[in-house]
Amino acid sequence: MRLTEVIFSLFARDAFILLIGFLTNVLCARWLGPNLMGIWVALLLIPSYSEALGRLQFDNASVYLIANKGKSVAKCEQLLHIVTIISSLFLGFFI
Repeated sequence: MRLTEVIFSLFARDAFILLIGFLTNVLCARWLGPNLMGIWVALLLIPSYSEALGRLQFDNASVYLIANKGKSVAKCEQLLHIVTIISSLFLGFFI
């Protein structure tokens, strides 16, 4: 594949994800109403704040552990889920 084809495919994927996310938020707003939509938006802020406040780089660490240390993919995946849940709960507590 040429570089332009790769760039276009990434752009098309991102545009599709943006469109689907927009439509999902519109449907949630119509279905939930104004009060529950505020709670929905607050819950959507948790991943954004966790990314902005500093990425913990656990995904990069898991790739290193799988490639160089020979750890199993299942163990690293389980660890990533546990760390994500704990950090989300931690940030959710403060929000």
